[in-house]
Amino acid sequence: MLQEKYLSVRIDDEGNLKRIFHTESSEDKLPDTTAVDEVLDFAGIMLQRFMSNAELTDDFQNQYIKNKELKHCVDFDDFYHAVQMINDYWTRKDICPSFIASDEFKTAVLHIANLHFSINKFLYRINENTDMELDDSFSFLSNFDCNIKYSYNENENSVETEYRFQYPDDYYKFLLMHFVRLKPNISRCWLCGRYFKTKTKKKNKYCRNTLGDGVTSCRIFAPKLYSKSDIEILFDKVNQRMYKRYERALNSEKKPSAKDLTYTQYCDWHDKAIKARNDYMDGIISFEQASKIMDVE
Repeated sequence: MLQEKYLSVRIDDEGNLKRIFHTESSEDKLPDTTAVDEVLDFAGIMLQRFMSNAELTDDFQNQYIKNKELKHCVDFDDFYHAVQMINDYWTRKDICPSFIASDEFKTAVLHIANLHFSINKFLYRINENTDMELDDSFSFLSNFDCNIKYSYNENENSVETEYRFQYPDDYYKFLLMHFVRLKPNISRCWLCGRYFKTKTKKKNKYCRNTLGDGVTSCRIFAPKLYSKSDIEILFDKVNQRMYKRYERALNSEKKPSAKDLTYTQYCDWHDKAIKARNDYMDGIISFEQASKIMDVE
């Protein structure tokens, strides 16, 4: 039986969503969106540096190993409150990592990080054309909880299906299954690293997401960097290698290697590499100096 609070969702064949958030005393209609956009929007949260600044990377590492199946941890209220605070962190000067004072809020942030990492790993494999059926990393998709309500639409002479979710992880597992069904064309932005939709299967380099100023998009800003594409190519190449080393460390079935990276180690390298890339672009250091910092073993 459902608790007082739940999210009801209707989805059509094209992946369009109609959503209502129910409480004991109200029903709030959420903005219309699509399954694909909902997945990409959540995956695009700028969480990595926030986790590092809040000193939660080690906590996340330990939690992910224990909870790869994404078991229920927080409800929608706590989940969306934490997501909003993380998004606001980049635009509001009055928010700093020290606001994570309560255990409840810390739990919500770590749960978001767990789900966020799994979804981005999922998108990475799709973008790399990995055969999902041959990889057990996505077995968590096969199991999610929801209540289903059927109703008859007299005007359309059809039976409509409504899915009711109590927990965000079940909702996003549901969306990911439809993401696979819809087979959208996606690319990973070379500038910000977020995934975005493309009209064709051709991989585009840059997305339309806005940068830190909230106005300029990657696609507009990126042409200024074309003459320095060598450093971009190097950063992207090494970043993929370092990320795979981190991903390998999370696989308990593989024998530990000296090259494995913890989440903290990956974040530390990532921050130094970005600074080196930017310093080269600003003419502060040479290409050789930047590549020495970025391309480490």
